[in-house]
Amino acid sequence: MVAELDPRVVILGIEDQNGTPEFFTGLAIHAVGIKYTNDLCAEAEIQVFNLKKETRDYLISKTSPYKLNNFQPINLTLDVGRESTGTFRLFTGNVIAGTITQPPDIGIIFRSLTAAFWLAFPTAVSHPAVTPLKNIAQQVATSMGLSLNFLATPKNISNYSFTGGTYRQVSRLAEAGGVDAYVDGTALVVKDKGASVNQTPRVLNRSNGLIGIPQVTERGILAKMLIDNTVTLGSKITIQSDLNPAANGTFTIYKLSFDVASRDTPFYYLAECTRTLI
Repeated sequence: MVAELDPRVVILGIEDQNGTPEFFTGLAIHAVGIKYTNDLCAEAEIQVFNLKKETRDYLISKTSPYKLNNFQPINLTLDVGRESTGTFRLFTGNVIAGTITQPPDIGIIFRSLTAAFWLAFPTAVSHPAVTPLKNIAQQVATSMGLSLNFLATPKNISNYSFTGGTYRQVSRLAEAGGVDAYVDGTALVVKDKGASVNQTPRVLNRSNGLIGIPQVTERGILAKMLIDNTVTLGSKITIQSDLNPAANGTFTIYKLSFDVASRDTPFYYLAECTRTLI
């Protein structure tokens, strides 16, 4: 008897003109993207097909790069998972362009960057002569409407100041504190440089999600795995490969790419990792 497949669930959320999200599921959706543990905005390109013409016309009209309003960003979310286990939030960002595909299968391609809205807004900030790094991080998170996940060793920063685009505070924060600082979804993550966000690593082998053979790189390893909610940007993974034992060990993810499709083969992460030091 053949085991019954656990169907995928892929849900795209797009804000309407009032800021209320509309969710689309049961469609042909294909999404690719990359997340980073630095000040680069996470990015995603999402293709959606099988929309009704009136829905397609409505979405393409409001997300056209010529009609997007910098003062009223359109937010996009992507939730993925399985019917048996539920979904998790894979990506959150601001739509920077919506374009239509060519026939015969007419769909929409959305391009999105996490926190892109804050790239265009300048800010000027200064703190007292000696200020805890966590207080500065909280100010940065609050200025962009983000929650704060502070995992770094407490320390004080002298004479902190910043002038420039609001999002560029992330880079200044990392430089001032000697830490890794990045935006992951709706949270600002601050951790010790090279450290992991989880204490217990996710073990990966060919029986529980590892795909193909992990490759040794100049910085660590490159590993492909099935998508699930136990692997996140900045987390530790332990590789157990029978075919390439040179890649075995515990690593921290510094760059996480994803490729998911509701009706096609892709449903995996591609993780670029460094050897875990902490």
